[in-house]
Amino acid sequence: MTQPIGPVMLDLEGPQLSNAEKTLLKDPAVGGVILFARNVEDAYQVRQLCSSIRRVRGDLLLGIDQEGGRVQRIKKGVTNLPAMARIGDLYASDPVAGLTLAKDTGWLLGMEMAACGLDMSFAPVLDVESGISSVIGDRSFSSDPEHVAQLGRAFIEGLHEAGMAAVGKHFPGHGGVAAGSHIALPVDERPLAELKARDLVPFRELAGVLNGVMPAHVTYSAFDTRPAGFSPNWLGMLRESLGFKGCIFSDDLSMTGAHEAGGPAERAKAALAAGCDMLLICNDRAAAIEVLGACQGVLNKRPAKLRYGRTGCTGCTRPLAPHACQARSASELIPFLYRFLIRCFWRSSMSKLDKEALESLDSMRELMDNADCLISQEQVERALDRMAEEITRDLGDKLPVFYCVMNGGLITTGHLLTRLGFPLEVDYLHATRYRNELRGGELFWRVSPEIPMAGRHVVIVDDILDEGATLAAILKYCKEAQAASVTTAVLVDKQHDRKAVPGLKADYCSLEVADRYVFGFGMDYKGYWRNAPGIFAPKGM
Repeated sequence: MTQPIGPVMLDLEGPQLSNAEKTLLKDPAVGGVILFARNVEDAYQVRQLCSSIRRVRGDLLLGIDQEGGRVQRIKKGVTNLPAMARIGDLYASDPVAGLTLAKDTGWLLGMEMAACGLDMSFAPVLDVESGISSVIGDRSFSSDPEHVAQLGRAFIEGLHEAGMAAVGKHFPGHGGVAAGSHIALPVDERPLAELKARDLVPFRELAGVLNGVMPAHVTYSAFDTRPAGFSPNWLGMLRESLGFKGCIFSDDLSMTGAHEAGGPAERAKAALAAGCDMLLICNDRAAAIEVLGACQGVLNKRPAKLRYGRTGCTGCTRPLAPHACQARSASELIPFLYRFLIRCFWRSSMSKLDKEALESLDSMRELMDNADCLISQEQVERALDRMAEEITRDLGDKLPVFYCVMNGGLITTGHLLTRLGFPLEVDYLHATRYRNELRGGELFWRVSPEIPMAGRHVVIVDDILDEGATLAAILKYCKEAQAASVTTAVLVDKQHDRKAVPGLKADYCSLEVADRYVFGFGMDYKGYWRNAPGIFAPKGM
């Protein structure tokens, strides 16, 4: 049975949890935490922060504003998503491509936020753009309410496939006012009939699939003199007329648009009385303390259901938060491969919207046309055959677990696994130094593995042993995780004297390359040509 949680969602001061915040989060009125840009360094640090919050309160709902475009709190370690208006532009010219891209974008956002340890992002934006809003603009899919509804539905489907809750905002629609509720109380004076025919359309059509809704700090004077988030009339319409059964989040109660309801305690009581289930109070710790005092004894199951009862993946009913689903079927495609391919597809779809990407096509083709082939595909295949024979000899009776080092190790792992005729498990991790640059930078962790290493025979699979700083860090990680044994399988070893650890060698490696910048068979040139059939080097590099 889902246990109810407190109705208050707080913010944090920085990228680490302070001792004072650990104490504050234990208050029974606290039900969640929302992260802002000040709490974020990169995706890996967010994952660590979420883990530290879970150690204090495992039942808290963890959220973030990660929409795409100009509203992305996490920028390093995740995909740079476009503004939703760009997807709307594609939909206007090619509805099938637009809907596909919207769904893939929702899926990708959901997967990345789940990998960061978060339960939800406050997305999608379902406001209908009117050309006058200072805060909505290209955050909206379209100025056409039906387009917003259709693209919003596809985006939500993608979120749900990733096991991520969908929170639509800003009910009943923020796109018709110029002022932003952060600095003012906007008033929308349009007739109710116009609101119903335009702004309410996405919420009416999507009420049955949304897990959460956030009302706007906007007064719609034709229907109620109170802002929507404090209006029993508006939230009653959402529940009764639209049939919404999920969680209603107030927008931030510290925003200027919320001050109409009085002081912090009065705002909290008014929002709860109107029908809100969870209250956001941010950027004002004194106000948050006052709100917590006003909410003692208040508990609610609806927010808790987003934490424990969200959509499961296909063929799995297990909640996915705080980490991605661990269900693995022997008959399904290995998860990391599926995720990588979807991500590649998403990027391919996005190229239709990205003029710069289109302009780089000729340069990438020219690079390939003039590149030096150092190792042919036939030579690579023979090397993989030899590697598979050696691994089978040593580990065929050990029930090992193979960890693919993303993204470079993907192709090597896929080709190697098909040559191994013994039972094994597969997972992935992501640590990198290149990040689409030509020279290695500082070590950057994106995703740690899901399958525990303790007591297991571990094989780390990667594309190339260059300086080896990434590999050395991964080996240290495996040893600290108490793996029974750790071996490395690397497709090629680059010949030079700059190894991070003197004498560093892979346990299984059949190919060597000269000290040049190489790409192909998993290795990239500025993010491209991982798919090249062999191993190449740019002319003169």
